[in-house]
Amino acid sequence: MKKSRWKFWSFIALALVTTIILLIGSFVYVPLAIDGMEDVSNPIEWKKMFTDRAPYIFQSIINLLLFIIICICGAALYSDRMRNAKNGFLIIAAVSCVSTFFLHSMVYGVDIFVPSAYSLFSPYHRPLMVVGLVQTTVLVGNSLLNTIFSIVIHTLAPQVLLGIFVSVLADRKYKAVMGRKKVAFICVHNSCRSQIAEALCQHFAGGVFDCYSAGTETKPQINQDAVRLVKEIYGINMEKTQYSKLLSDIPPVDIVVTMGCNVECPFLLCRRREDWGLDDPTGKKRRGIY
Repeated sequence: MKKSRWKFWSFIALALVTTIILLIGSFVYVPLAIDGMEDVSNPIEWKKMFTDRAPYIFQSIINLLLFIIICICGAALYSDRMRNAKNGFLIIAAVSCVSTFFLHSMVYGVDIFVPSAYSLFSPYHRPLMVVGLVQTTVLVGNSLLNTIFSIVIHTLAPQVLLGIFVSVLADRKYKAVMGRKKVAFICVHNSCRSQIAEALCQHFAGGVFDCYSAGTETKPQINQDAVRLVKEIYGINMEKTQYSKLLSDIPPVDIVVTMGCNVECPFLLCRRREDWGLDDPTGKKRRGIY
């Protein structure tokens, strides 16, 4: 996941930089707007200016918010918390898809609330509005061609292309997660060997497998020697994301790996089973555990 951190921060930076640029542009725009005023000291003139430009200001704000939502969705795809969040990818795909749909129709402004002559949904849209496809005028002259041309042009807007990219990426990640095999590392107490195996599986093969660990009994906490050594060697804090679990606490799995239980290993239904035959390292020093 560390390799993906730059992607996470790239989406955050894109949202921040775009917001800053638009804010700077707004400060430049105000003097230009004042240029058309007869008396800048007259409050009525100011009110009239903002009233005339209110639709465009509102359109720009909504447009920016939609763009920021898409950037947040893109960043969330590379968040550490999203590693195994199957439903999370699906939600992100849906949110970014809906945002992109509205952003596509609002390339030049929000029109559902405020009509804009340059928005696809507006009854004043110069080529033709999308809703107008149901009208008879769509079959007259070049109206249909104008509509298709407008839809294509709006789709090629950078913010719309970004939204499409995030939606497709989220959908692909969701399908990849749903297609991953589930592997469970099983022992009796689920406090040391199986916990280490789960942590290393998540660390090295988290993109290939859904990793779990469990046992027939639980302990109040994970073996502290294991926690300390895994943190020292791999930089993984097992206590942050893992805890001792029963077999009934994990979902059905494809692969079961037993740690070597000395007496009798727990049974769990699976398609494939392996036994690693590891000795119980409880009470042993670093060399005894690794």
